[in-house]
Amino acid sequence: RWALSNLIVKIIWQKDGLKLSSGFIVGDRRQAAIDLKTELDRLIGKKE
Repeated sequence: RWALSNLIVKIIWQKDGLKLSSGFIVGDRRQAAIDLKTELDRLIGKKE
């Protein structure tokens, strides 16, 4: 259960690594990743 959401968050962070040089704000991206992970956990939880 955690593995899937953690993998997706890692993918998001890897993308952020490429985008940071383009001027994205780290704090906002981090919050977006946390919000997405929370949403994924909620959706995955419904399936269990």
